[in-house]
Amino acid sequence: MAAAARIPLIGRFFGRTVSEGAAYALGVATAPVLAPAVREIQNTVNAAYPIVPPDVGTLAAGVATGQVDETQARAWAAQRGFGEAQFSALVAISDVGPGIGQLYSGWRRGELTTGEFNRGLDRLSIEPEWWPALRSLKEVRLSPEDVANAVQQGFIPEAGLLPGASSGSPPFTIPTETVPIGAVSEAAAAGLDRDRLQVLAQLSGNPPGPMELLDMWNRGIVTEESVDHGIREGRTKTKWAPAIKELRHFLMSPAEVAGLRLRGWIDAAESYRLGALRGASPETMDGLFLNRGRPMTPLQMWRAIRRGDATKADFDRAVKQSDIRPEYTKWEWAIRFTYPSLFQLNRLVTSGAFTVARGRQILMYQGWEETDVDAMVSWWESQGGASGTKWADRARSRLFTVAHNEYLDGSIDDAQAHELLARVGATAGEQTTIVELWTAELGISRLELTPSQIKKAYKKALYTFEFATSELIERGMTAEDANTFLMSG
Repeated sequence: MAAAARIPLIGRFFGRTVSEGAAYALGVATAPVLAPAVREIQNTVNAAYPIVPPDVGTLAAGVATGQVDETQARAWAAQRGFGEAQFSALVAISDVGPGIGQLYSGWRRGELTTGEFNRGLDRLSIEPEWWPALRSLKEVRLSPEDVANAVQQGFIPEAGLLPGASSGSPPFTIPTETVPIGAVSEAAAAGLDRDRLQVLAQLSGNPPGPMELLDMWNRGIVTEESVDHGIREGRTKTKWAPAIKELRHFLMSPAEVAGLRLRGWIDAAESYRLGALRGASPETMDGLFLNRGRPMTPLQMWRAIRRGDATKADFDRAVKQSDIRPEYTKWEWAIRFTYPSLFQLNRLVTSGAFTVARGRQILMYQGWEETDVDAMVSWWESQGGASGTKWADRARSRLFTVAHNEYLDGSIDDAQAHELLARVGATAGEQTTIVELWTAELGISRLELTPSQIKKAYKKALYTFEFATSELIERGMTAEDANTFLMSG
């Protein structure tokens, strides 16, 4: 505003002449009354002349924080009557360091030295007598909760803080221990009343896991409402509760589903659907299906080969699919044959259809103990199976029977009996004994059953097989003939 424009404004209060008396009256006598008018004049003048410098303390802070140009700030400070030294002192006062938390972070990370940490404390106007105590706080201690957990898990010596473990045998009584601390008063020391302490007590501990809750629900142990409470108390968002409760339904394992497919209860498509519920892909379900069941046995495969329905390759594949290692296939092939039973083998050897050597080989193939094989071979040889004297032995046996019968009938005398016994191979001593026995037999007069009657008694279970056989042998039959006679018809 120009000077000519400002004079009329002043004149509104003082007129054309500004005297010392008016000034005095304005400044002293009329000051309370004229304060608003003076303020308006001052505002008008300040607007016309915007030259008032900022507060020097604000300027110093602006320089310290880099927000105000230092040269300009010093010029403004000079207008406030502050010299270079005074303003530098104000800037130094305003030039503070980081906060106490930032100092600790930088020092713990190695970004600040101990000296720099001390200088930071100095900038925070903390007296040096407190510095040692503050430096001791560099290492962060475990919280009481962490210490208690470490004691429980055995990472810190428990020093008698925990009850001892149960000893002896089941059932165990798990020890509990009450510590004599007033819960309400202890919470009150932390600023918590009884109601808030009760809330914290309700929040402590965890419910059973979701799957255990669902299992208890399925068993009728808890209600659905209890399951909902358990899910909520486990800090699972309640929006997931309906989906979680769907897991209560039992699903067969992919392996069980593959078994149903193998047995024809379901088809491949259904197995894929059921397997997908367990996260199994169609490829996985096909693999489980192929891994189920068993192939034909090696013996069955060999019979199929003999019928012309299979090949050696089919045999090898069946062995492989039966979980037998490939290197054993050659031995499965070697033992593919079937051999006669002992009863059949005995008849084949004793009849001369099989040699004793072949009989021995078959017994060895069938896994007989070698001592037992030797005993069986000896018996076969005694029956003529080895020497080829079977028919001659039968003839001698028959001759002995005829001689016996003829002697009892009186058709031959002692001399003829000795001659016939010599023919069947009896020694002189044996001949004498046999003739003496036959003579004693002549003195026995008893009624004897015919062979047919003996057989009939055996069929009606009146005689045992062994007794009937012995009776037939006494009547002149060989053991083999008696066996055949009783088993026929």
